[in-house]
Amino acid sequence: MKEVYFVRHAKSSWDDQSLSDHDRGLIERGVNDAELISRILANSGVIINGAFSSDAIRALKTADIFARNLNTNHIQASRDLYLAGTFSIIHFLYNLDDSYHSILVFGHNPGFTDLFNHYSKSPIDNVPTSGAFHIRYEIDKWKDVKTARGSLLNTWFPKDFR
Repeated sequence: MKEVYFVRHAKSSWDDQSLSDHDRGLIERGVNDAELISRILANSGVIINGAFSSDAIRALKTADIFARNLNTNHIQASRDLYLAGTFSIIHFLYNLDDSYHSILVFGHNPGFTDLFNHYSKSPIDNVPTSGAFHIRYEIDKWKDVKTARGSLLNTWFPKDFR
């Protein structure tokens, strides 16, 4: 069995117009929401053995917060997750080492909302910033993720906990 906790990056800043989209950081609300959701996951007993993030600054800063609260210290940044769509994300999973069983993946919309809706029986308009959702695949090898039908097990959206 393989499990993925997908997390959309926290709320980012648009204040500095000189920064590229890739280089935008987080605003205070984003940091607070990422702290909230990551602590809820930690208190729920979530254990991960891998963390992967888009290499965008806002995604990496979000990943750092989650990693600290979930007691992991190694996040692998990947340009392949930057603004990735559903099939690019699944392709990313397909290439993972099978030693990873329960992982965090940090990324962006619209890809994460499309991915959520791919697995959900109740589509949504938007996975919010700092929003997380849990997909379980009944597979032993990541290469089987392309044909596996994952199950959406849970969601954690900041507005539900404020």
